[in-house]
Amino acid sequence: MKKPTLVCHFTIIAAAVMLCGCSKGPEAPGAESAEAQAAAPTTGVKLAAEQVAMIGLQTAAVSSVPLDQVTTGQATVLSHDALAQSLAEVRAATAVSAQSEAALKRLQDLQATPGAMGVDAVEISRRQASVDAAQLQLAQRRQMAQFGDGMRGAPQTVMEALGDGRKKLVRLVFPQDVPEAPQASDVSLAATEDPPAARRWKVESLWAAPSEGGMPGRSLFAVINDGRLSEGRRMLALYSRRTHDTGVLIPAAAVVTQDGQYWCYVQTGEGEFERVRIDTDHPVTDGYAVAGKLKAGERVVTRGAGILLARELGSSEGEG
Repeated sequence: MKKPTLVCHFTIIAAAVMLCGCSKGPEAPGAESAEAQAAAPTTGVKLAAEQVAMIGLQTAAVSSVPLDQVTTGQATVLSHDALAQSLAEVRAATAVSAQSEAALKRLQDLQATPGAMGVDAVEISRRQASVDAAQLQLAQRRQMAQFGDGMRGAPQTVMEALGDGRKKLVRLVFPQDVPEAPQASDVSLAATEDPPAARRWKVESLWAAPSEGGMPGRSLFAVINDGRLSEGRRMLALYSRRTHDTGVLIPAAAVVTQDGQYWCYVQTGEGEFERVRIDTDHPVTDGYAVAGKLKAGERVVTRGAGILLARELGSSEGEG
């Protein structure tokens, strides 16, 4: 899974440099008391009240969440053109077959009336109805071979929405340890852009898909109710298994990166923010479920974490 990138842009760094100047200023060495230095977090930032207000920091209390086991796969949004063509073919074959059956029934009803039709008319109509029914079955088999058996049981409204692009059909490929028929509620899609937990898509329905090009893994089709998704877009597929373990929810907006590791800032006191390393192996809808780092009720910085990181790095480099 692609991980969150550092959210410190040049404008944020510039703001942090200004804050460094505000907090330290052109004072002589030793102007900051030894007690104040000792009170500052070893990995983090200590700010005055006016600096907190200047940055516009916001914090949120973390809550307890189940710690699911997540298997990651690949997802591709399919073009609706092929599906629309298949749906049109089946629809046309269905109409032709229905007409043939109706014509046969009319001739059979007239068969008892002397002189109403030729002797062979019913037999010719019966053969035509049989041919048209075979054409319908062929069109249906082609559709199932391309899009799986799940298309047969899909509601007509869903089929129409897939055909005109209002809903999207997505091909998922998971490792083989994912069940053949997982629950749709256990599967979601995430953007590959960072952070991946910032946007999720729920799966409306799910069914087995024919393997494509000999690609190893478990292939599935999913219906997503978002016509704005670009066809051909690559995404992350996430399958969650519920466990008995619990963690805390770290919002995606609280996560920053440094030296290839992932951190959040925890408020430990008035104006004191400690940088805590976390893992992002358990993404959830609104962020990441993290175990063993924080307790429910502790507050993390959800706005301004990037500025805190830039200020901390700038301070350490200036003192280094």
